Amino acid sequence: MKRSAVVLVAILMSVTACTGGGDEPSAAAPSASASASASVGTDPTARSVDGDVEVWDLTGDPSDASFGIGKAEPRADYGGDEPRAVRFELEGGSIQLDLSDLTFYHEGDIFAFLSRTAEIPPDQLAEGYRDLLEALDIDRASADAFEAELAGAPTDQSGQVTVSYPDEIRLGDWTLAVSAAISPAVGTGVLTVSAGYRPLLVG
Repeated sequence: MKRSAVVLVAILMSVTACTGGGDEPSAAAPSASASASASVGTDPTARSVDGDVEVWDLTGDPSDASFGIGKAEPRADYGGDEPRAVRFELEGGSIQLDLSDLTFYHEGDIFAFLSRTAEIPPDQLAEGYRDLLEALDIDRASADAFEAELAGAPTDQSGQVTVSYPDEIRLGDWTLAVSAAISPAVGTGVLTVSAGYRPLLVG
């Protein structure tokens, strides 16, 4: 595994452990996601509102100010009682999904984010995973395999049925990871999109 991938995995594991929020003051999210709350240092400059959609512009160089990361902790947590439509604008494409949790993280020269949907039923989960692959214009074979595994899983199975896109997804200087997981016995699962920013060295 490349060093950048190892660093990204480590950071996103840290983010996953930190999504409960911190002790920094809470700030209101924009009107498009009025139910969302955030632990931030400043109002994030990369965030805007387009109708009922919360938009994050990731086409420029990231900074703490871009994501509202304060000085006390190297992260900014955005979550809400209800899922809200969120669109990420990246070089070469955009993705949109209904999120309940979104965390931006900064460590050294690495920026990362982790986003998750609320618990959703199997058909919506499989469709959401496929829609993401289509939006990114990448191979859908893993979506076919995920749907087939879900269809064949016993309804009382407690173990998770999971899928992760097997190859690197790179848009500009962001490397994305898309995954889904569900326990058939529970009946709902989550869709996760995470990404790390690390510019490619040229020359």
